[in-house]
Amino acid sequence: MWTAWRNDVFGDPYLVWHDGPGFDRLLKLARSAPSDVARMLAAGVAEADPVAALSFIALADEGLAPDGAAESLRAAAPAATGTFLVRLAQAMLVLTGEQSWGERVASVLASDAFWGVRIDAAMALAHFAPTPELVEILTEAADDADDLVSYHAKNTLRRYRKKGGAGAG
Repeated sequence: MWTAWRNDVFGDPYLVWHDGPGFDRLLKLARSAPSDVARMLAAGVAEADPVAALSFIALADEGLAPDGAAESLRAAAPAATGTFLVRLAQAMLVLTGEQSWGERVASVLASDAFWGVRIDAAMALAHFAPTPELVEILTEAADDADDLVSYHAKNTLRRYRKKGGAGAG
Protein backbone atom coordinates (compact mmCIF):
# COMPACT_ATOMS: atom_id res chain seq x y z
CA MET A 1 0.00 0.00 0.00
CA TRP A 2 2.62 2.57 1.09
CA THR A 3 5.15 1.58 -1.55
CA ALA A 4 2.73 1.96 -4.46
CA TRP A 5 1.47 5.31 -3.13
CA ARG A 6 5.02 6.51 -2.47
CA ASN A 7 6.08 5.66 -6.02
CA ASP A 8 3.00 7.39 -7.44
CA VAL A 9 3.50 10.55 -5.39
CA PHE A 10 7.29 10.88 -5.35
CA GLY A 11 8.40 8.91 -8.41
CA ASP A 12 11.20 6.45 -9.05
CA PRO A 13 12.80 5.31 -5.77
CA TYR A 14 16.33 5.66 -7.15
CA LEU A 15 15.72 9.26 -8.19
CA VAL A 16 14.10 10.02 -4.85
CA TRP A 17 17.18 8.62 -3.10
CA HIS A 18 19.63 10.34 -5.43
CA ASP A 19 17.96 13.73 -5.89
CA GLY A 20 15.69 13.87 -2.87
CA PRO A 21 11.92 13.81 -2.95
CA GLY A 22 9.91 16.51 -4.64
CA PHE A 23 6.83 17.50 -2.71
CA ASP A 24 4.66 19.25 -5.32
CA ARG A 25 2.33 16.28 -5.85
CA LEU A 26 2.15 15.62 -2.09
CA LEU A 27 1.13 19.23 -1.42
CA LYS A 28 -1.51 19.09 -4.13
CA LEU A 29 -2.92 15.89 -2.65
CA ALA A 30 -2.81 17.34 0.87
CA ARG A 31 -5.04 20.18 -0.31
CA SER A 32 -7.52 17.92 -2.11
CA ALA A 33 -7.49 14.75 0.00
CA PRO A 34 -5.88 15.49 3.37
CA SER A 35 -7.25 12.41 5.13
CA ASP A 36 -5.79 10.13 2.44
CA VAL A 37 -2.42 11.82 2.79
CA ALA A 38 -2.52 11.49 6.57
CA ARG A 39 -3.41 7.80 6.31
CA MET A 40 -0.68 7.06 3.78
CA LEU A 41 2.00 8.97 5.67
CA ALA A 42 1.07 7.02 8.80
CA ALA A 43 1.63 3.86 6.76
CA GLY A 44 5.00 5.21 5.63
CA VAL A 45 6.00 5.97 9.20
CA ALA A 46 4.95 2.45 10.20
CA GLU A 47 7.35 1.18 7.52
CA ALA A 48 10.12 3.48 8.83
CA ASP A 49 10.42 5.30 5.52
CA PRO A 50 12.47 8.51 5.77
CA VAL A 51 10.43 10.05 2.92
CA ALA A 52 7.30 9.82 5.05
CA ALA A 53 9.04 11.71 7.86
CA LEU A 54 10.37 14.35 5.46
CA SER A 55 6.86 14.75 4.07
CA PHE A 56 5.66 16.08 7.42
CA ILE A 57 8.23 18.87 7.15
CA ALA A 58 7.04 19.83 3.67
CA LEU A 59 3.43 19.77 4.83
CA ALA A 60 4.15 21.77 7.99
CA ASP A 61 5.98 24.41 5.97
CA GLU A 62 2.74 24.94 4.03
CA GLY A 63 0.46 24.77 7.07
CA LEU A 64 -0.86 21.38 5.95
CA ALA A 65 0.54 19.01 8.58
CA PRO A 66 -2.10 16.42 9.43
CA ASP A 67 -3.57 16.35 12.91
CA GLY A 68 -1.67 13.88 15.03
CA ALA A 69 1.51 14.06 12.94
CA ALA A 70 3.78 14.66 15.93
CA GLU A 71 2.08 11.92 17.92
CA SER A 72 2.54 9.45 15.06
CA LEU A 73 6.23 10.25 14.79
CA ARG A 74 6.74 10.24 18.56
CA ALA A 75 5.19 6.76 18.73
CA ALA A 76 7.62 5.53 16.04
CA ALA A 77 10.68 7.07 17.70
CA PRO A 78 11.60 4.27 20.14
CA ALA A 79 12.18 1.78 17.32
CA ALA A 80 13.59 4.30 14.82
CA THR A 81 17.17 3.94 13.61
CA GLY A 82 19.46 5.32 10.94
CA THR A 83 18.21 7.79 8.38
CA PHE A 84 14.60 7.27 9.44
CA LEU A 85 15.50 8.41 12.95
CA VAL A 86 17.35 11.43 11.55
CA ARG A 87 14.39 12.46 9.39
CA LEU A 88 11.90 11.75 12.18
CA ALA A 89 13.89 14.01 14.52
CA GLN A 90 14.02 16.77 11.91
CA ALA A 91 10.27 16.52 11.46
CA MET A 92 9.71 16.63 15.22
CA LEU A 93 11.84 19.78 15.41
CA VAL A 94 9.63 21.43 12.80
CA LEU A 95 6.36 20.16 14.25
CA THR A 96 7.10 20.76 17.93
CA GLY A 97 10.11 23.06 18.15
CA GLU A 98 11.70 20.58 20.59
CA GLN A 99 15.46 20.96 20.22
CA SER A 100 16.08 17.82 22.27
CA TRP A 101 15.56 15.76 19.12
CA GLY A 102 19.05 16.87 18.09
CA GLU A 103 20.43 14.43 20.66
CA ARG A 104 18.80 11.56 18.74
CA VAL A 105 20.40 12.78 15.52
CA ALA A 106 23.76 13.09 17.26
CA SER A 107 23.47 9.48 18.43
CA VAL A 108 23.27 8.41 14.80
CA LEU A 109 26.31 10.50 13.89
CA ALA A 110 28.30 8.98 16.77
CA SER A 111 27.28 5.43 15.86
CA ASP A 112 28.96 2.92 13.59
CA ALA A 113 26.19 3.33 11.00
CA PHE A 114 26.97 3.32 7.30
CA TRP A 115 28.80 6.48 6.23
CA GLY A 116 25.83 7.72 4.17
CA VAL A 117 23.60 7.57 7.23
CA ARG A 118 26.19 9.46 9.30
CA ILE A 119 26.38 12.11 6.56
CA ASP A 120 22.61 12.54 6.81
CA ALA A 121 23.00 13.04 10.56
CA ALA A 122 25.86 15.52 10.24
CA MET A 123 23.90 17.60 7.76
CA ALA A 124 20.66 17.41 9.76
CA LEU A 125 22.33 18.75 12.90
CA ALA A 126 22.72 22.10 11.13
CA HIS A 127 18.97 22.60 11.67
CA PHE A 128 19.26 22.27 15.44
CA ALA A 129 20.47 24.91 17.87
CA PRO A 130 24.11 24.40 18.80
CA THR A 131 24.67 22.93 22.22
CA PRO A 132 27.95 21.89 23.83
CA GLU A 133 26.93 18.24 23.41
CA LEU A 134 26.17 18.60 19.70
CA VAL A 135 29.38 20.55 19.13
CA GLU A 136 31.35 17.82 20.89
CA ILE A 137 29.88 15.05 18.74
CA LEU A 138 30.37 17.09 15.56
CA THR A 139 33.96 17.85 16.57
CA GLU A 140 34.61 14.12 16.97
CA ALA A 141 32.94 13.45 13.61
CA ALA A 142 35.14 16.11 12.00
CA ASP A 143 37.96 13.58 12.41
CA ASP A 144 35.93 10.71 10.93
CA ALA A 145 37.84 8.30 8.73
CA ASP A 146 35.31 8.91 5.97
CA ASP A 147 36.09 12.20 4.28
CA LEU A 148 32.47 13.03 3.49
CA VAL A 149 31.32 12.49 7.07
CA SER A 150 34.19 14.69 8.22
CA TYR A 151 33.36 17.36 5.62
CA HIS A 152 29.69 17.58 6.59
CA ALA A 153 30.46 17.60 10.32
CA LYS A 154 32.89 20.50 9.76
CA ASN A 155 30.34 22.30 7.60
CA THR A 156 27.71 22.06 10.35
CA LEU A 157 30.26 23.34 12.88
CA ARG A 158 30.90 26.32 10.57
CA ARG A 159 27.17 27.00 10.49
CA TYR A 160 27.07 26.83 14.28
CA ARG A 161 29.87 29.39 14.50
CA LYS A 162 27.86 31.71 12.27
CA LYS A 163 24.87 31.23 14.58
CA GLY A 164 27.09 31.99 17.57
CA GLY A 165 25.51 29.22 19.62
CA ALA A 166 26.58 27.52 22.84
CA GLY A 167 29.93 25.85 22.53
CA ALA A 168 30.20 26.86 18.87
CA GLY A 169 33.43 28.52 19.71
